[in-house]
Amino acid sequence: MDREFENCLQCNKKLVGRDDQKYCSLKCKNKHHRKNKTNSEKAQERIIKILKRNQQVLKDVLGEKNSMSIDMHKLIAQGFDDDYLTHIKKSKMKGYDYYYVFDYGYRKEDDGTVKVVKAFQ
Repeated sequence: MDREFENCLQCNKKLVGRDDQKYCSLKCKNKHHRKNKTNSEKAQERIIKILKRNQQVLKDVLGEKNSMSIDMHKLIAQGFDDDYLTHIKKSKMKGYDYYYVFDYGYRKEDDGTVKVVKAFQ
């Protein structure tokens, strides 16, 4: 079988090994993929990282409880960014808006606190 690539796509070093090889090492492969990542992909990764951090903050605050109230400033101090969430649901009984980050949510209260809840129970 003829080799598709003669040289590494990243460093241009002569390839030795499998016929379907494109890179001389894992380091070159990773470097090539990072370099060619689109701005959109980078933005997606950044947003997912923020969402995961938000989820972890809500999870840590709630612990084993089903719900609790906390000052929004305390969430923010722990790294929570309330500009990023996954969805909003309106409660059926009282019509409150609950802001969710995956399976954890919160409702903003008039006094500056938020009621943190675990969804999908």
